[in-house]
Amino acid sequence: MRVLSLAAQAALASGRFGRRVLVTIDMPAGVFGLWDDIDDLSYEGVTYGRAAGAIRVGAFGSGGDNVARSITVELSGLNPTIVSQIENEAWHQRPITIREAILTVDRELAHVETMFAGFIDQLVRRDKVSGV
Repeated sequence: MRVLSLAAQAALASGRFGRRVLVTIDMPAGVFGLWDDIDDLSYEGVTYGRAAGAIRVGAFGSGGDNVARSITVELSGLNPTIVSQIENEAWHQRPITIREAILTVDRELAHVETMFAGFIDQLVRRDKVSGV
Protein backbone atom coordinates (compact mmCIF):
# COMPACT_ATOMS: atom_id res chain seq x y z
CA MET A 1 0.00 0.00 0.00
CA ARG A 2 1.26 3.46 -0.90
CA VAL A 3 1.20 6.10 1.80
CA LEU A 4 0.84 9.58 0.34
CA SER A 5 1.36 12.90 2.06
CA LEU A 6 -1.67 15.09 2.75
CA ALA A 7 -0.47 17.53 0.06
CA ALA A 8 -0.32 14.71 -2.50
CA GLN A 9 -3.76 13.42 -1.49
CA ALA A 10 -5.21 16.92 -1.85
CA ALA A 11 -3.58 17.39 -5.26
CA LEU A 12 -4.88 14.04 -6.51
CA ALA A 13 -8.36 14.69 -5.14
CA SER A 14 -8.50 18.08 -6.87
CA GLY A 15 -7.51 16.57 -10.20
CA ARG A 16 -4.95 19.34 -10.57
CA PHE A 17 -1.56 17.72 -10.16
CA GLY A 18 1.52 16.77 -12.12
CA ARG A 19 3.40 13.49 -12.30
CA ARG A 20 7.12 13.44 -13.01
CA VAL A 21 9.84 10.82 -13.24
CA LEU A 22 13.21 11.35 -11.56
CA VAL A 23 16.18 9.22 -12.68
CA THR A 24 19.38 9.11 -10.64
CA ILE A 25 22.56 7.35 -11.75
CA ASP A 26 25.45 7.06 -9.30
CA MET A 27 28.41 7.58 -11.65
CA PRO A 28 32.09 7.46 -10.61
CA ALA A 29 32.34 11.26 -11.03
CA GLY A 30 29.21 11.85 -8.92
CA VAL A 31 25.47 11.47 -8.92
CA PHE A 32 23.79 12.31 -12.22
CA GLY A 33 20.09 13.18 -12.17
CA LEU A 34 17.42 13.90 -14.78
CA TRP A 35 13.73 14.57 -14.48
CA ASP A 36 11.01 15.11 -17.05
CA ASP A 37 10.27 18.79 -16.55
CA ILE A 38 11.28 22.14 -18.05
CA ASP A 39 13.31 23.43 -15.07
CA ASP A 40 16.15 21.97 -13.03
CA LEU A 41 15.22 20.51 -9.63
CA SER A 42 17.23 20.16 -6.43
CA TYR A 43 16.04 17.24 -4.30
CA GLU A 44 17.90 15.48 -1.49
CA GLY A 45 21.21 17.03 -2.47
CA VAL A 46 20.97 16.03 -6.15
CA THR A 47 20.42 18.49 -8.98
CA TYR A 48 18.12 16.94 -11.56
CA GLY A 49 18.64 18.35 -15.03
CA ARG A 50 15.63 19.20 -17.12
CA ALA A 51 14.63 16.62 -19.70
CA ALA A 52 10.99 17.43 -20.43
CA GLY A 53 9.43 14.78 -22.65
CA ALA A 54 12.72 12.89 -22.92
CA ILE A 55 12.28 10.18 -20.28
CA ARG A 56 10.17 7.08 -20.80
CA VAL A 57 10.11 4.27 -18.25
CA GLY A 58 8.85 0.80 -19.07
CA ALA A 59 6.49 -1.24 -16.93
CA PHE A 60 7.64 -2.25 -13.47
CA GLY A 61 7.62 -6.01 -13.01
CA SER A 62 6.86 -7.76 -9.76
CA GLY A 63 6.64 -11.25 -8.46
CA GLY A 64 7.10 -13.41 -5.44
CA ASP A 65 9.66 -15.76 -6.95
CA ASN A 66 12.79 -13.78 -5.89
CA VAL A 67 13.82 -13.29 -9.52
CA ALA A 68 15.41 -9.96 -10.39
CA ARG A 69 13.15 -7.84 -12.56
CA SER A 70 14.48 -5.54 -15.24
CA ILE A 71 13.16 -2.25 -16.47
CA THR A 72 13.83 -0.23 -19.60
CA VAL A 73 14.51 3.49 -19.35
CA GLU A 74 14.60 5.45 -22.59
CA LEU A 75 16.23 8.86 -22.69
CA SER A 76 15.46 10.47 -26.02
CA GLY A 77 16.05 13.86 -27.51
CA LEU A 78 18.75 14.74 -25.01
CA ASN A 79 21.24 17.40 -25.86
CA PRO A 80 24.80 16.25 -26.69
CA THR A 81 26.17 17.51 -23.36
CA ILE A 82 23.85 15.24 -21.37
CA VAL A 83 24.54 12.30 -23.67
CA SER A 84 28.30 12.72 -23.25
CA GLN A 85 27.91 12.85 -19.45
CA ILE A 86 26.44 9.36 -19.59
CA GLU A 87 28.50 7.80 -22.38
CA ASN A 88 31.89 9.09 -21.22
CA GLU A 89 31.59 7.48 -17.79
CA ALA A 90 32.03 3.91 -16.60
CA TRP A 91 28.26 3.33 -16.50
CA HIS A 92 28.14 -0.50 -16.48
CA GLN A 93 26.74 -1.91 -13.22
CA ARG A 94 26.33 1.57 -11.74
CA PRO A 95 23.38 2.09 -9.38
CA ILE A 96 20.25 3.64 -10.89
CA THR A 97 17.15 4.81 -9.02
CA ILE A 98 13.82 5.73 -10.55
CA ARG A 99 11.40 7.82 -8.54
CA GLU A 100 7.90 9.10 -9.18
CA ALA A 101 6.95 12.58 -8.01
CA ILE A 102 3.54 14.15 -7.57
CA LEU A 103 3.44 17.93 -7.95
CA THR A 104 0.81 20.33 -6.67
CA VAL A 105 -0.94 22.80 -8.95
CA ASP A 106 1.78 25.29 -7.88
CA ARG A 107 4.45 22.85 -9.17
CA GLU A 108 5.71 22.06 -5.66
CA LEU A 109 6.80 18.53 -4.77
CA ALA A 110 3.97 16.93 -2.80
CA HIS A 111 5.30 13.37 -2.81
CA VAL A 112 8.36 11.48 -4.06
CA GLU A 113 8.53 7.71 -4.01
CA THR A 114 11.21 5.26 -5.16
CA MET A 115 9.74 2.92 -7.75
CA PHE A 116 12.89 1.03 -8.78
CA ALA A 117 16.48 0.67 -7.63
CA GLY A 118 18.97 -1.49 -9.47
CA PHE A 119 22.05 -1.46 -11.68
CA ILE A 120 22.63 -0.46 -15.31
CA ASP A 121 23.26 -3.51 -17.46
CA GLN A 122 23.05 -2.13 -21.00
CA LEU A 123 23.30 1.27 -22.60
CA VAL A 124 21.93 1.13 -26.12
CA ARG A 125 22.13 4.20 -28.31
CA ARG A 126 19.81 4.53 -31.25
CA ASP A 127 20.16 7.44 -33.58
CA LYS A 128 17.27 8.27 -35.90
CA VAL A 129 17.33 10.42 -38.95
CA SER A 130 14.67 13.12 -38.64
CA GLY A 131 11.32 11.94 -40.00
CA VAL A 132 12.31 8.27 -40.22
